[in-house]
Amino acid sequence: MFENNIYLSSGMFNADTNLYNACLTKYLESKSYHCYLPQRDGLSVAQLSTYLQKHNPEVANEISCYVPYYFDLGCGMKNAIAVVANMDDLVDIGMTVEVSYASISNLPVVGVRTDIKSPFGNVNDLISINPFPVMQCDVYFATKPFDGEYKEIMSHLDDVFKIVEESVEKLIKIKSNNMTHSKNPVIINILKAAAILFDGIKDIHTEEAMQEVVKRYLENQKFFDSIVPKSITEF
Repeated sequence: MFENNIYLSSGMFNADTNLYNACLTKYLESKSYHCYLPQRDGLSVAQLSTYLQKHNPEVANEISCYVPYYFDLGCGMKNAIAVVANMDDLVDIGMTVEVSYASISNLPVVGVRTDIKSPFGNVNDLISINPFPVMQCDVYFATKPFDGEYKEIMSHLDDVFKIVEESVEKLIKIKSNNMTHSKNPVIINILKAAAILFDGIKDIHTEEAMQEVVKRYLENQKFFDSIVPKSITEF
């Protein structure tokens, strides 16, 4: 479904972040890279939730929670050549999971930060932000935010592109994406879940696709129940 792409990892919950992600994606694609941008290419939680509330309200929360996770990691990242992660604050928990998943899959990870807030120390230090996502990176690029002038924005995007190009080419030679051959049970289950849900579906954004995905999920409910954490609730 997505071949030889760069996976853009980031939060996508406000206009500032989404605009930056879109600009970076468009620039990388102008340089002949294919990109997987979750806010554009991923499974829309809102669209899926709306469909489920109308047709399958009893499982709406469950399916709309888990299925986009399987799509992003099991399809978007399956055949990626690298991950580029937006590490501006607030550091997104989804991005942290994605770069960790990429790391255990031997994918090159490039972290990019334009945020001058430094809750953990000097802005130029690795420890200026939460170290957990940073430590999953092969390369970490921190730069000051641009002021909005077109020339400065393009200069920043060009800097990111050069770092991505140089880093990815070098890292691919010393790392191999062995995701599809992994013995890690987390990776195995995500890839199996994605294959069950999405194989043969060409456009995930149609209502027909939503219908088919929900049908497959319900037909394989036992498997999907077996790969999520056991819930123990006590109040």
